[in-house]
Amino acid sequence: MSSLSPEDRIKVEELIYELHGWASANKAAPSSDCMTEAAYALAKLVTNRAVRDPEPVSPKSVLQTAQEIIDERGKRRDNGQERSMQRIVRVFEALTDHKMTEVEGWLFMVVLKLCRERTGSDLDNWIDGAAYMGLAAEAVERAKAPSA
Repeated sequence: MSSLSPEDRIKVEELIYELHGWASANKAAPSSDCMTEAAYALAKLVTNRAVRDPEPVSPKSVLQTAQEIIDERGKRRDNGQERSMQRIVRVFEALTDHKMTEVEGWLFMVVLKLCRERTGSDLDNWIDGAAYMGLAAEAVERAKAPSA
């Protein structure tokens, strides 16, 4: 099984976010030529990098990659750290009237990754699942701490 390096994966994510922003601003339809060309370009980048730079998979490499991705996503999305689940849970509760804890939110994401793995093997599922488990454990410990 091969995967992108954390740096290449982050580059691909950034390209997708830029494309999404450009498409939204220009009201481009998903079926437009520019969107199709961008999808082909991203697929080619992913395929070329994955084939050219296969990395051996080990528990340590999965956990290290998960930590690198959490750190990088946090820098880009959440003011320095990946800690968006409390916000997500609050919005989910407002939309559904169903109460959910932060820990349950992270566990939901773990289940999502496990279900995706069931339909097709992808190292990304295992890396993100490991990251979500770590974030869930952190939330459990934070919930145990007395409020200041």
